[in-house]
Amino acid sequence: MVDSFLRQGIPEVAKQLTKKTTKAVTWDTAVKQLSHQTQQTLNVSKITNKGDLLPDQVKVMEDLVQTNPEDGVRLLREYEDGLLNDNWHNFQGHFSEASQKYDQDVQRASLDNSKGMKIDPEPDPEDLIPYGPWPLKASGEGKVVPDIGEDLSSSLLKANDQKDLVTNLKTPLYSGIEERHVQITPEELVSSGLFDTMVKRQGMLEEQAIVTKDYKAQKDSLKGKKLAEGDRSFKQATKNFKTNNRLLNDLASANIFTTTRDVFGINRSKLKAVLPIFGEGKKEWHHTQFFNSQGGKAFLNKVAQDPMVAANLFLKLKELDIQTSGTIKNLTLGDQVPHNEFHAMLRKKGYESWFDPKKEMLRGGEADIGEFLEAIAESVGKGETSINEMFEILEVFSRDMVPFLNKKTKEMVGPKFEDIAGFEETTKSYASETDIALGRAKKPTKSKAKQKTVPSPPK
Repeated sequence: MVDSFLRQGIPEVAKQLTKKTTKAVTWDTAVKQLSHQTQQTLNVSKITNKGDLLPDQVKVMEDLVQTNPEDGVRLLREYEDGLLNDNWHNFQGHFSEASQKYDQDVQRASLDNSKGMKIDPEPDPEDLIPYGPWPLKASGEGKVVPDIGEDLSSSLLKANDQKDLVTNLKTPLYSGIEERHVQITPEELVSSGLFDTMVKRQGMLEEQAIVTKDYKAQKDSLKGKKLAEGDRSFKQATKNFKTNNRLLNDLASANIFTTTRDVFGINRSKLKAVLPIFGEGKKEWHHTQFFNSQGGKAFLNKVAQDPMVAANLFLKLKELDIQTSGTIKNLTLGDQVPHNEFHAMLRKKGYESWFDPKKEMLRGGEADIGEFLEAIAESVGKGETSINEMFEILEVFSRDMVPFLNKKTKEMVGPKFEDIAGFEETTKSYASETDIALGRAKKPTKSKAKQKTVPSPPK
């Protein structure tokens, strides 16, 4: 599916692109005929400076497709030839010509449009409004813990009544969301009582971020120090940081509009005693669709901290049936070796970024959904792109990546938790603190009945 065009090879792609030129050609239709790898590379290049091309270079190619479809399609084909076969000769020459013509057209249009224009026009008052009632915080990179807008709760709760609260929730970020992506309004969020849930969520994020930062500071203070033999303080501090960073990411991406239970923090020793399959070999718990770090990047960036943006992103995920956080529907059980091989495959294809401990930085991930959302949010914050791209990239992820991830996870890692016999029954009385606090589950009553051991399926 994902690599169909790569398997067919460049000649077949060329035939399909040529066929398309007989009809009306748009940028989208032309790009869709390219290999998945080329599409993803162009998508990354179009919205960030981390791609193979710069956004302005993609704009040149897009303009050529619009003004001269035949030459534009040819240039795209030559770009793909360079990307896949390292044959850049034809692309470089033709791109240089297209770039010169584009610059000339832009300059000519600029001169035409500037006639009668004031040199320093008055700014639109709307442009002077901040992005929300609290300062926007820079999101984290690599292993940096993101800042949470700590004054969100107090700022919104200072409202005198519900009318003031609704007014404060109608930020420019929310106002920029197209109607088709708005599934809940400020009025509905407040009247339904879900705003109280959002405030609880915010408080939990603030507390968890503080704890995570403290563990990171402890880890960093011990790094490189010569410790006594047998002193495990650095290893323990590192483990504490990783555990709490995972908790922060899963908390941020826990969908308040679904009731799929969060089970990542369940007592695993007791679970192994009841379901032996969880204790056979060296088992690992894998996030299936949105990985742990991707959930964090999606909801801890500065734009998604706007409550109305977060609420509508959650509803978009629910609509598209995209699973997040450490829930039953988003967890898979697998052995360590094939699990590692699965992630290595994703990283090689650019679908997942990874932390390089030697260089202490994130690498790869050209088509990582978390990287996409974080980059889009950064561009939105600078006023360079529309917030609607955050919703549109989820639609693309649902269409193109979720089926691929489901298929490959089943083949390479193992069964989903929801497909493991006895899991739902065994864990039905468990509810995480996150689920209880966010109203996703009720606090369970402990049963005194002894649980029945469920044997592993025959191999």
